[in-house]
Amino acid sequence: MSWIVTGFALFVCLVWAVFMLLPARLRGHWMLLASLCYFALEGWRSLLLVAAMLLWVWLLGLLVGRGRPRLGVGLGVAGLLAILAVGKYSQWLLGMSGSLAATLGLQEFSSPQWLAPLGLSYFVFRMISYLADVSYGRIQTAGPLRLAGYVLFFPTLPAGPIERFGAFDPQAVAGARPTFDDLRVGLGRVAAGLFKKLVLADTFWELGRALKYADETPTALLWLALYAYTLHIYFDFSGYSDMAIGIARLFGIRIRENFDWPYARTNIADFWRHWHMSLTAFITEYIYYPLGGNRSGQLRAGINTLIAMGLCGMWHGSGWHFLAWGLYHGAGLTIYRLWRNLRKQHGLYRPQSTWRKYASWLLTLNFVALGWVMFLLPFKEALSAYLALLGIQGVQFR
Repeated sequence: MSWIVTGFALFVCLVWAVFMLLPARLRGHWMLLASLCYFALEGWRSLLLVAAMLLWVWLLGLLVGRGRPRLGVGLGVAGLLAILAVGKYSQWLLGMSGSLAATLGLQEFSSPQWLAPLGLSYFVFRMISYLADVSYGRIQTAGPLRLAGYVLFFPTLPAGPIERFGAFDPQAVAGARPTFDDLRVGLGRVAAGLFKKLVLADTFWELGRALKYADETPTALLWLALYAYTLHIYFDFSGYSDMAIGIARLFGIRIRENFDWPYARTNIADFWRHWHMSLTAFITEYIYYPLGGNRSGQLRAGINTLIAMGLCGMWHGSGWHFLAWGLYHGAGLTIYRLWRNLRKQHGLYRPQSTWRKYASWLLTLNFVALGWVMFLLPFKEALSAYLALLGIQGVQFR
């Protein structure tokens, strides 16, 4: 890990030094070249694939801009999601097919190996948001180099945040020299992110990993492991976001915040407004609202929430447990919305007292923490872990 961090730090320093020496009109091109070099570490096949995807999205953006929004966005989303599905889920689906074939006594088959390009989930979402925003009239179509600079911006490439083209592109085109305040804040965020990831996240993982051995861990220690993993995943995700935001700031580019004390929230809806905020905004605006949002009654709103959060779960990884995690949160959001509306209808919606706020926070925190078991473990192992948390150990699901 240390040599990876050192190598990346040297890469950032080199890119920054050249960036500072170049005139403003060339800085955006230099950042694109640096991002291409960073992405090329994955191999030339990944570079060819992303180049083809960028060309596809750029051409469809032109089609959308010329008055064919449904066709352009439809083709774009279908093609991008197909690539995402092959990249992230082909091995999982083929593995299930192989297991089914073995169960039926049929000849098993070997699946082709596919290595998903670096940051595939994130740059697919950036491409979709670009096409959607062009269709909504929020932005104008951009040239292929500007589009590539947005999609492949290397600080946010592996794990976000998912910035919008309309917020990112003007800053990249301007190529403004970073101020002293940019450097001060940027270096501080990078240092905070490194501390979160390399110290806090790794330390809590050493405790949280006991969830993988639920049947061999005493119940009290298993609960401690649950809360440790809850902290691990926050410091891991938010630590990378801090570093991405900080590195971007070193180049004079401000990108959106991604985490804002999510574990301090007192209801599940507020948690999602402050957890991985760029992803939540994407899901809300480009999935939930197009499905109809809450405009057609509570039943439809609940269905739309389950669909949106189920897709959110599958976006995080392949496996039934990711889908279950997404649906778990979708159910939580739906129940909370029904409860809130019921309180409003009967005049029971009033400011919470201190003890009720504390109780709401404790309930929300434990709801989220228990959900992370499904995020970490395959579905059957997660069920065993839940029983172990109740003191029932040794139950295996087949």
